[in-house]
Amino acid sequence: MRNKVVEVPSVKEPIMKSPGFAKKILSTYKLDLLALCGFGCRYCSSNAGNYLRLNREKFADLTEAQLGKRAYPAQDPSLTMVWTDVLPKLEAQVKRKPVTWGQGETLVFSMLTDGFSPNLVAEGVTEAALRLVLDHTAFRIRVLTKNAIVGTDHWIKFFQAYPGRFVVGLSMGTLDASWATRVELGTSPPADRLDATVALQKAGVPTYGMLCPVFPDAMASGDLEKLV
Repeated sequence: MRNKVVEVPSVKEPIMKSPGFAKKILSTYKLDLLALCGFGCRYCSSNAGNYLRLNREKFADLTEAQLGKRAYPAQDPSLTMVWTDVLPKLEAQVKRKPVTWGQGETLVFSMLTDGFSPNLVAEGVTEAALRLVLDHTAFRIRVLTKNAIVGTDHWIKFFQAYPGRFVVGLSMGTLDASWATRVELGTSPPADRLDATVALQKAGVPTYGMLCPVFPDAMASGDLEKLV
């Protein structure tokens, strides 16, 4: 899926508290790098979340101005909305803090959008952002993605270079490739995500699996048991 890229104003500080994940004992902070994910999962709750909902018409205006057609995230899964100044803002934020910021705490990368969205990876934004966090804070980073690229040699070596700083997870709710192709638009196939998880584990990189969303058809067909 080729993304239609729209530039929108960024948040003031990219690293924020994550109370929802804190309740689940998953993270205390989050880092998102863009406003609207580069993947087009049709069930994504972020599309209806406060941030995009409150900026709905403003961002639709920007979409129309930049692409020549008014569109909304729920209507066009190929849309992605980027913050062009996210790296300078992240750098300014972490450099204002002591290097001990985040000691004993976990930062999820990313909670509302995928930090391994294809455009971010291709343009070097993903790696640059992670290096800023690694070099200027003490957070343990919980990667959450649907991109199997994290299981390639480059990224495995990157994670290995920072022992104790990463736990890497790939999200999936089914092994059905045809379902994923229709519903999780632009993401890596489930089998590739599993292969990436195995590659990370073999390399000694801490991993986890996020098995969601699980829809009724997966429960009825026994796919959930196979996935687990």
